[in-house]
Amino acid sequence: MDVDPTVGFVQDVPETLMLGDSTPAESRAAASAMPDAADSASAEAVMLAAPATSTTTADIAMTMSLAPASAAGDGSSIGSDSPAQDSAVSLAPATIAADAAPSITSDAPATQQVVFIDPSAAEPGDGSAAHPFSSWIFVSLVAGNIYLQKAGTVLDGPLVLHGEGTEAAPILIGAYGTGAAPVVRGSIMIENSAHLTLSGFDVQGSQLAGIAVQHGSHNIIIVGNNIHDNSVGVWFSSDSGGGNLLINNTISGNAIHGIAFNKTDHRANPTLVADNVVTDNGSHGIEINANGIVVLGNAFSGNGHSISGSSGIHVYGGVGQADGFGNDNIIVSNTITDTHEAGQGYDGNGIQLDQFTARNIVVSNTASGNDGAGIILFDSAMNIVIENTLTGNALDRTDSRHWQAELILASDDRAAPDLTASNLIMGNIITPRDADVLGIWVDTLTADNANQISSNSIAAMSGDVGLNMAFLSTSPVAGGGDDIWGG
Repeated sequence: MDVDPTVGFVQDVPETLMLGDSTPAESRAAASAMPDAADSASAEAVMLAAPATSTTTADIAMTMSLAPASAAGDGSSIGSDSPAQDSAVSLAPATIAADAAPSITSDAPATQQVVFIDPSAAEPGDGSAAHPFSSWIFVSLVAGNIYLQKAGTVLDGPLVLHGEGTEAAPILIGAYGTGAAPVVRGSIMIENSAHLTLSGFDVQGSQLAGIAVQHGSHNIIIVGNNIHDNSVGVWFSSDSGGGNLLINNTISGNAIHGIAFNKTDHRANPTLVADNVVTDNGSHGIEINANGIVVLGNAFSGNGHSISGSSGIHVYGGVGQADGFGNDNIIVSNTITDTHEAGQGYDGNGIQLDQFTARNIVVSNTASGNDGAGIILFDSAMNIVIENTLTGNALDRTDSRHWQAELILASDDRAAPDLTASNLIMGNIITPRDADVLGIWVDTLTADNANQISSNSIAAMSGDVGLNMAFLSTSPVAGGGDDIWGG
């Protein structure tokens, strides 16, 4: 999906909306559904927020295919010696498959209507530009229609959206007029919906999730919103469907997670989380207790500042036993910085593949300045971790750990599940901040588990890392070179 930061969904309604060819396909199609001069009497601007960064899937140069390795999909079959063969996810020089993200195509129906909502209006209104509805309670979402809340207005939520659009006739929800983004104080709940786009809102103050996608909702596009100061920023429930796009949102200051996926399997129709800024949330930047999630080109920073055990990107598969989730996800080209360990724990990691997870791909991410490891695999198997850049992590600002490393492979020595096996760790660039921080650390339980570690480049920012050599050598990849060590 190509993103052009100069292109926006801004229109003087009496004129035809024009977008450049570099606008995302779904955005161009959404724009084609906007009314022309003959269909609107309003002279105010209609705004559907456009993506604002330039990350492209073409930059990644890989093919994504997601499929469950077994019908159970519970990560229980983790004994293979070859993660590259056993993994249900494959890499090849191409772009991410087009079906990885939802799209809107075709023309809107001829009966398309634009419905206006102004919560500050004194009269209930009829939904026209001249007499907008004064509340969303008067609104019924119809496939192909556009629903716009007036800029600068405040709605006390929750706002419950239930609308079943189609690929040919999506439902578009945005803003009209000039001024600040319309505010929803409380949750926006997207329920039993399909092919619905939500764009350009300021969502704040919910004791639950700022935006919740649930009850079978699928092919939902959430783009260009500011989601802050809620309990959780964006929540995908266990009964959410796949094919969603969460792109170019700012998600900050939420008490728990920035983004959370709760026990949901999207492998048949992956959900894409791309180009979001996720910062200063109390716990994880993103919690992925799910399958089939693609996390691409996001910026995570300052997360975990109030809840111990947090990571910037956290993939999780169960408590005490596998719950069937945390498998077959793709994490590519994200930056993760300044993650905190708020207590006396061992976390504050950049990326953590946590217990009972398997077959995840972690490629070309950059982790720096985190309290914990840049990347840690903890009772996680058959993952591919390649070409990541880990620099100056293991800050340990609470002075709570006895050992520190940039990249860790370990298992829980209390329960001793000993599941960190058959992982491929290759081509990573690792720069510990000093001689007290190991480049790669493999614990005793994990040392004989056929993890393949090879061709990583490790050099200290200061001091000598030669003593770290003892922590490498579980099972080099055949034909791969030794890891590179330097002062």
